[in-house]
Amino acid sequence: MKAKELIIYRETLRDPIIKEYLEGDTKNMSHLLAEYAFENKLPAPVWANYVLDKILTGKNVFTQMAAFAQRSQIPNEIALQAMKEIAYFQSLVKGYEEEVWLSFCGDVLKEQTKNYYHDYLAIAFQGWQEWKDLDILNKLIAFHQEWGFGKLCRYSVIRWQGEFKGIKNPDPIRMDDLIGYKYQKDAIINNTLALLKHNKGNNLLLYGERGTGKSSMVKAVVNEYAALGLCLVDLPRSYMTDIPQIINELKKEPRHYIIFLDDLSFDSVDKEYKELKAILEGGIETLANNVLIYATSNRRHLISESWRDREKWGQEINKNDTLSEKLSLADRFGQTITFPSPEQEEYLQIVLGLAAAAGIKMPEEELRSQALKWAKWQNMPSGRTAKQFVNSIT
Repeated sequence: MKAKELIIYRETLRDPIIKEYLEGDTKNMSHLLAEYAFENKLPAPVWANYVLDKILTGKNVFTQMAAFAQRSQIPNEIALQAMKEIAYFQSLVKGYEEEVWLSFCGDVLKEQTKNYYHDYLAIAFQGWQEWKDLDILNKLIAFHQEWGFGKLCRYSVIRWQGEFKGIKNPDPIRMDDLIGYKYQKDAIINNTLALLKHNKGNNLLLYGERGTGKSSMVKAVVNEYAALGLCLVDLPRSYMTDIPQIINELKKEPRHYIIFLDDLSFDSVDKEYKELKAILEGGIETLANNVLIYATSNRRHLISESWRDREKWGQEINKNDTLSEKLSLADRFGQTITFPSPEQEEYLQIVLGLAAAAGIKMPEEELRSQALKWAKWQNMPSGRTAKQFVNSIT
């Protein structure tokens, strides 16, 4: 097979690195490949994994069918054409002798960020260029059924800004990094596992004082289960009216998603408020069974309230209806998890745990004394305050 005969994976011919290879400029191709491997922490063998990445992240008739269909449901003609084209890509990999230095480009700074997608590449598809056609076809189908298709399957954290954008270096925090808050951890883990295992679970509202670890716990639970196909969709407030469009896109994917609304609050019953309320209560556009919403807020009822509001309600005939409308959004979440500020001893235990993890060697009594002074300067003890204190003495 020749490049011009590609049909399913024809889009790969536009890739600049593959294009350089096909044009015979292997020197410039190696330069571009080295830069890509360094920036994206691509594991060795770099060329084999680069070509494989283009196959796995393709969005075409085969990858979309494979994501939702069993092998027997994919038309034989499409499966046969896919196998022929994969064999062509295998020949590309075998036709390039990778220089030794290139194999190390993706290893530099690799440990700074965990990349589940690249781990999958390095382990599950090791030596793929030598596999027989049926073996690789079945492996590709299994991949697409678990990870989906298109460029977003590379990421465990994405952000919506009118379109999906992958986050290359998300916060690597894990549940074990968060000290205390056992009830909150268990509640979030159990709810998330219900989504992953049974397409169930509640939309969660995480409520509490600033710095108590609400946002960190959402990020941590995604990192815990990213290898099982869990993905975080960070949704800025300014794009909240796009939720129906986002859901429509995500329900086409086999992975499970948490739409993350961080520091959620409203100044009035505005358009975004009503849009979110309609989604949560199951209006015309409902959540897909692979999507949940997790929101954090410092306000129990999500909407600001002033004395002017109270005076206004006192003048209204149906003031109870107005108040009920103001409070109704929080009630639409299936579960509210409260994050109280830690008591003094709980705060000190967080400090001691973080200090030990950071390798700080200081007498415990001195550490406790300084931590209490720091909390007093910061006006309140919290997980964030503890982390800032430990950072200040590291």
